[in-house]
Amino acid sequence: MILVLGGTSDSIHICNKLNDMGLPYIVSVTTEYGRDIAKKATENVFLGKLTKEEIEKFADYVESKLEFGSNMRASKEFRSHLCKVLVRRCINEIGGM
Repeated sequence: MILVLGGTSDSIHICNKLNDMGLPYIVSVTTEYGRDIAKKATENVFLGKLTKEEIEKFADYVESKLEFGSNMRASKEFRSHLCKVLVRRCINEIGGM
């Protein structure tokens, strides 16, 4: 899953390239205008400023868009939890908080 920090026409070009390549992604925007232009490329749009609470909501959103399975290495529940942990870490690393 790819996170596109969007809200500009440039981000739509990136989304169109991802669509052409068939890669899954989510666009995060902070304004309704950004959401409106992002919806031209995908339905996977998250609207919100990335405060601590919004990062938690975003991690839940990403987790809800993915499917997890279980095997001998990890359960479905653990993989779901790990997804949210990694999303939070990623956003914190790029300066979300």
